[in-house]
Amino acid sequence: MTGLKNPFAVRYGKIILIEDLSGNERGLNCQCVCPACEGTFIARMGEKNTHHFAHSKDPCSEQLAYISGLYRLIHQVLSSGNRFYIPALVVSYTFPQSGILSESNIANHVKIVTEYYSASNKRVVSPGRSIAFKEAEIAYDNKNNIAAIKLTHQGSSMAIKVMPPDTVCKKGTVSAYKDLPTLVLDFSKDEDVIRKSTSIGFQDYLLTGNLVKYWLYNPKIEKAYPEIISLSEIEFRERAKRFAESQNNTDHRYTDQYRSHSQSPNQTYEVWHGNERERDEIGYLDVKDKDFQQTGYIRDRFGKRWIKCIICSEIKRDAHFAIGYAGTGCVNHGRCLKCAAGRKN
Repeated sequence: MTGLKNPFAVRYGKIILIEDLSGNERGLNCQCVCPACEGTFIARMGEKNTHHFAHSKDPCSEQLAYISGLYRLIHQVLSSGNRFYIPALVVSYTFPQSGILSESNIANHVKIVTEYYSASNKRVVSPGRSIAFKEAEIAYDNKNNIAAIKLTHQGSSMAIKVMPPDTVCKKGTVSAYKDLPTLVLDFSKDEDVIRKSTSIGFQDYLLTGNLVKYWLYNPKIEKAYPEIISLSEIEFRERAKRFAESQNNTDHRYTDQYRSHSQSPNQTYEVWHGNERERDEIGYLDVKDKDFQQTGYIRDRFGKRWIKCIICSEIKRDAHFAIGYAGTGCVNHGRCLKCAAGRKN
């Protein structure tokens, strides 16, 4: 990247920053090499321009040299037994507009948020804590570039990914490292902090609470699923109860007659004159615990038919099914539109 000023170098086997050097160590006197390609560095420490390192010849990517130096300096700090704060794992959740949460759909309604998230719809999965990691290693990708820092503590492993300053990398996104819990260290707005720091100053910044950190991925969020599903069921029942009470109070209930081979010819159903979504929520409560193996149609109090999907096991109105009949003895089973669209057979 044109104009990038790299402050990182390797000197005597350790990562340093340009501000670690004295004035008489400029140029080749710094005895430094590139953190990425190990080519010879010169220290440019003039009076006007930003102090930085540069290749003496045959330069590699300036961006790669910068990011490699940043990763390696973080690794150097964390592998020295320093206690590092790992933020709390916090999730927020939402409830579906109709129906309730279940194991099949909860992943779409739960997300990781920062530990400072203050809304009521959150759950703390694990608290924040400071850890001195026993093992820290640099992980490389198939191009031999640094992909992450892998940390291990008491038999459990996690990964650190770095978001470099915006002036270094415009991509602005990072991805989780393999299947490990992945914490992002966000330096996107910290170009000046890094450029003006010594190695000791950078270490202090890394180990204090000033650096922005957030969980990108952590499978432990699934520990919160049972409680959130339970909350969804409670909220769903309360909402349906309020809807029903509202209709009773406004005297908007009437009756109508429906016929089916599974119902008595004299069966009376309630006709809902309110919001269709609200009716379906009440209807779902009517049928969710019924035996869908029975030979007669499953209907709610409004006479609406409900079917259970043989693929995802969700219970939905018949209007949401592509195939509403799964064979003899399975009149209440079928394939919902979502599953039918995603499968050929």
